[in-house]
Amino acid sequence: MAHGAGLPLSAQAYDQFKQLQTLFEEIDMEMEKINGHTCETQSNTP
Repeated sequence: MAHGAGLPLSAQAYDQFKQLQTLFEEIDMEMEKINGHTCETQSNTP
């Protein structure tokens, strides 16, 4: 995503960050499966 932006991360911290990011993406996909099309109306909130 935002490469080179923000604070420099150590390799270990960056690895943990990427793992968290992947985890959140997986959770997101699971939530979409559970919610079905209801998430479309909720995503319009600012």
